[in-house]
Amino acid sequence: MLTVWRKVLGNSTLGVNDNFFDVGGHSLLAVRLMGEIRKKFGKNLLISELFENSNVRDLVGVIKRNDERPVSSNLIVPLKKEGNKLPLFLIHPGMGQVMCFKDLAFQLSEHPIYGVRLAGMYGEMLPFSDIKELARKYIQEIKKVQAKGPYNIGGYCVGGIIAAEIVRQLRAEKERVNVLFELDIKPLNRYDHLNDAFFVSFFVEQFFKSFDIVSCREKERVKYYTEEELISKHFSYQDLLEYMLSTVKKLKIVDNQYSIADIESWYIAWKNLLLGINEFDVTTIDVPIVMYHAKDGDYFGGEWDKLTKSTVRNISINGNHYTFLKSPYVNKMANDMKSELDRYEKI
Repeated sequence: MLTVWRKVLGNSTLGVNDNFFDVGGHSLLAVRLMGEIRKKFGKNLLISELFENSNVRDLVGVIKRNDERPVSSNLIVPLKKEGNKLPLFLIHPGMGQVMCFKDLAFQLSEHPIYGVRLAGMYGEMLPFSDIKELARKYIQEIKKVQAKGPYNIGGYCVGGIIAAEIVRQLRAEKERVNVLFELDIKPLNRYDHLNDAFFVSFFVEQFFKSFDIVSCREKERVKYYTEEELISKHFSYQDLLEYMLSTVKKLKIVDNQYSIADIESWYIAWKNLLLGINEFDVTTIDVPIVMYHAKDGDYFGGEWDKLTKSTVRNISINGNHYTFLKSPYVNKMANDMKSELDRYEKI
C-alpha cells in the first residue's frame, strides 16, 4: 500500500502515518488512489473512507475489512469527524461530490464537518428532479448523524438552493437552525435549451472547471464539443455517453474500469438535479444567512436579502467560483464561519 501511496503522490519518502491531504493529496489524486487500490488489491473503496482513514496504516485496515460490497447508499460523507461542537452539514455543488469542501473542513477544527453528496450519482438509488423531495431525503440522512437541532447548514453552488429548502423544511418541523451558509449561488437559476446537447456540453465543461483542470495542454488534448457542435454531429444517446466516458478517462478523473453505466448514472443524476433547480423557487425562511461570494465571480449575493426574515451578511472572498474554496482564499471564509458558528454555541 505504501508503494501505491508514494506513486500517486509522487513522493518516495512518505511513511505509513503521513496524512494524504497534508502531503499534497487533493480530489483528483484521491480518485487516482482509489483506482490504484482497486487495480492492485481488487477492492472498491469510497472516497469518504479516505477522509476517515487518511494515512496508509488506517487505510490498510479498511482494505482488510472490505468485502467487495456494492457502493454505499449513505449520502453523508464525514469530511472531519473530530470536534466538540455542533456539526456543520455542507450540501454538494452541481457535480455532486464533496471533495471541494476539504480545505474548508480542515480549518474548522472544533466542528465536525459532513458533506452531503448527490443522491443517485453512483446508481445506488433513483435520481431526484423534485428539489423538495431531494431536500426531504437529505434531511433524513442528516438526522441519522444529528437527530435534533440546532442545525448548521450550508451549500455551495446549486447546493445552496437545496440547503435553503432543507432549512425551510427543518423550520416547518419546529427544528432550530442556527445559520444558513450560502456559497456563491443565486437563489434563482434558470437554464435554456434543455436538451441533451446542452446538458452534455455543460456537464463536460464542468469536468475541466470542477476538477481544476486548467492546463492548456490538457484542454487541447481532450476534445470539447459545444452544444452547437453536438447538435450538428447528430450524436445518438449512446454516442453522447461514450463521449462523456472518453473525456473523464482522458482527464484521469476516473480510472479505466469506469464504465458506461457509471457515467450514465452520474450524468442522469446531474441532469435531473438541474431540471429540478430550473423549476424551483426558494421560499422565504426565518434563519440568518451568510453569503460568501467569489470576488472574481459574477454574483454578489443581494437577492438573498429578500429571502429571509432574519439577517443577511455578504462576504467577498478572493478567487473565482471554482477557486475560492481552495487555500489560501478559503482561509478568510473559514475564519468568518468559525466566528459565526461559535456565536451560536453561546446561545
